Amino acid sequence: MDQLGHQVDRAANAHIITANEATKTPIGKIDDFPFEINGIIIPIKVLVMETTQYQALMSNDWLSKTHITLD
Repeated sequence: MDQLGHQVDRAANAHIITANEATKTPIGKIDDFPFEINGIIIPIKVLVMETTQYQALMSNDWLSKTHITLD
């Protein structure tokens, strides 16, 4: 998050099960992370994970909220 210039807002009460079935605990949550697609900024809630890669996984709720259709 330091690379993106953001800090965690609060603790996360969740556990994530990864593709290799490992259980990970998020570092925390950010309530209004400015996610940008094609120049449009959409504030989203994110769980922050410890990782060496930068990835975003979108939920069905987010896709519905933004009226995105996947073909």
